Amino acid sequence: MPAIHWKHRNGGDAQRFLATEAAGLEWIRVPGGPRVPEIVEVGSSRLGMERIPVGRPTREMAEAFGRRLAALHGAGAPSYGSPPPGAPGPDGWIGDLPMPYAARETFTEFWALDRLAATARMARDRGGLDAA
Repeated sequence: MPAIHWKHRNGGDAQRFLATEAAGLEWIRVPGGPRVPEIVEVGSSRLGMERIPVGRPTREMAEAFGRRLAALHGAGAPSYGSPPPGAPGPDGWIGDLPMPYAARETFTEFWALDRLAATARMARDRGGLDAA
C-alpha cells in the first residue's frame, strides 16, 4: 500500500492537510471518470491509498483517459474555488502552503485572487517579495 508521508515545514497541521487531500481524492471519483485510488487510511502524518498498477501507454489508453478526464471535468463543481465535500477547511493546500477556498464566478477571478494574490501575500509575509 503506497502512502503519502507529509510533514509541514512551518508547523502546520499535517492531519488537516491529509484529510483535505483525502476529501479531494474522493471528490474526483466520478462515474465514467479516471480511476482514483481508494483511500485506506488517513493518519496524523500519512495518507494510505490503494496502489494502481502502472501500464504500458498506448494510443487507445490515452484516448480512453481523455474521455474519462472529460467526464471528470463535466461533473463540475458548485463554483471555482469550491472546497471538496468533507474537507476540514477553511483552507486548501498547495504543497505546504494554505490556499483559501472561495466561491468565484470565473476561473480568472479565482486564479487571480485566490492563487496568485494569495501566493504573493505569503511570499511578502515570509520576506520573499518586497514592494519593488
